[in-house]
Amino acid sequence: MESKKIGVVLPVYGVEDYLDECLGSVVGQTYKNLEIILVDDGSKDNCPAMCDAWAQKDSRVRVIHQQNGGLSNARNQGYRNFSGGGVDYIIFIDSDDVLHPEMLATLAKALDEHPDVDAAFCGFTEMTQDGHILPKQNNHIQDKCVDHITAAKNVLSMGSFYGVMVWNKLFRRTLLDNYPDFDESIWYGEDSPWTTQVLRKARNVYLSSEILYYYRKRPGSITHGNVFNKRRLDEYRGLQRMVEFAEDYNDESLLQLTQVRFYIYGSGIWRMAYLHGEKEISRKMAHELNYSRKVWLAQCGIPAWRNRRLWVDKLMEWKFPKALVHLLDTI
Repeated sequence: MESKKIGVVLPVYGVEDYLDECLGSVVGQTYKNLEIILVDDGSKDNCPAMCDAWAQKDSRVRVIHQQNGGLSNARNQGYRNFSGGGVDYIIFIDSDDVLHPEMLATLAKALDEHPDVDAAFCGFTEMTQDGHILPKQNNHIQDKCVDHITAAKNVLSMGSFYGVMVWNKLFRRTLLDNYPDFDESIWYGEDSPWTTQVLRKARNVYLSSEILYYYRKRPGSITHGNVFNKRRLDEYRGLQRMVEFAEDYNDESLLQLTQVRFYIYGSGIWRMAYLHGEKEISRKMAHELNYSRKVWLAQCGIPAWRNRRLWVDKLMEWKFPKALVHLLDTI
């Protein structure tokens, strides 16, 4: 019996080629008690009309049209516009992705059966631009309930089965009502700080072994590309905030995980910044990444006396100018 209503927030921008497939997978869920809010974030293609068409043929769908404010703003607007207190569970979906028909039923059942669980996660896999789902193994993962620290470690670990993204996670509304909105100053990489912050107050989390979310990897999305721009800088700031929120857990091993994540992803952004000619920004990043680099090398079991040599060797692999090698060798 579907006594609990799930609120689905779905920001929409520039995805006319994928929107119908995404929405078809949402309205076609075996779990029917849904309230679906489409936030047209000033899309310049046919998405506004497509959203309105879906609202006309399915009473569970409502549309908000607004000027472009970014993904975080669109998510916030959708969350604020649910009807009163009628929504019990919340999920944020990306509008070019696809859900397995049983995804919401599986996650809602976990929350229904475990009153002390505040969120339920499922596995995900990638799909190609044309919709081909890439195979992925669950590595013998079993369904289980864990405390919030264990859950945070699961999502923040490199290569996580669940990932730090929000779209494969169903939350109790009572958990989210006590938290700040998505940071609207961050247009790219907003999921990692938000998820880290929200999980800190979760009582327990259900981890499903099933792969039920299909993430579309496409060249035009905001999560791909090797060009340094404001969005990359926003992502770097998001990683910094993720580390700050991890400090609130008072768990050293979790903090080390976030430091490693910050170093690995942050180093890639730093490299883009330098190659783009942003010398002052890249210099500042290099100093900020220095501590996280030491944590990463220590976790790899590399002796301290080898750290600098490995760092320089990596730079040589990237064929960086000698000046940059000298700069980093003096950190």
